[in-house]
Amino acid sequence: VVYFLLFRASPHRTKEMFRRCWPANDVEASREFKRLIVKVFTSLQDEGNLPKNCFRVSLLQSCAGEKFYQLLWYLSTYVLRTVLLREHPNSIPPSF
Repeated sequence: VVYFLLFRASPHRTKEMFRRCWPANDVEASREFKRLIVKVFTSLQDEGNLPKNCFRVSLLQSCAGEKFYQLLWYLSTYVLRTVLLREHPNSIPPSF
């Protein structure tokens, strides 16, 4: 789900960034994928695209629970906004 959302937001960047670990078919690829996800989420928080303190590395251990689902909601909202602004720039209200 996270890869799909990131790919929708930025296809070329995501494909390039995750080229060595997607799909994560083994332990090493999975570890690298999680390392890159941490980097992306931290960057999105620093840029103001995700709320501060909504992401912790421990959320990637279980990938379940209310806080993880809330993180996915924040990410999907960011991706929706990004895709709409890119593909339909004139149909978005200014407050979006």
